[in-house]
Amino acid sequence: MRAPTGREQPAIGKLYRQDEILKRVSIETKKTIAEILHTKGSVRQLTMGLLYRYGGLKNKEIGALMGVDYSTVSQGRKRLREKLLNYEPPDQLLPKLKAGLARINICPPRDY
Repeated sequence: MRAPTGREQPAIGKLYRQDEILKRVSIETKKTIAEILHTKGSVRQLTMGLLYRYGGLKNKEIGALMGVDYSTVSQGRKRLREKLLNYEPPDQLLPKLKAGLARINICPPRDY
């Protein structure tokens, strides 16, 4: 069996549909899906990371969904990673969302 081609290869594991991820983020943040997709900030960055990691979407696909360029998605995920490394998590939202999605790890998780 051949490995998939292309630069981005989201982690193998249980994947969720993008609408399930967006709905869960909406419930936890008490924001509409439109607000999540089109308002800059940590919530949108976190959503980008979740769609990449748990939704199996590539940066280009996430960008199309959010109305931004793929490089904006890449930068948003990078900034979120930096915030998490500097102990500035977005309101402890990440642990709640991880628990809500109850993802089974088949392989080591990827960075956002």
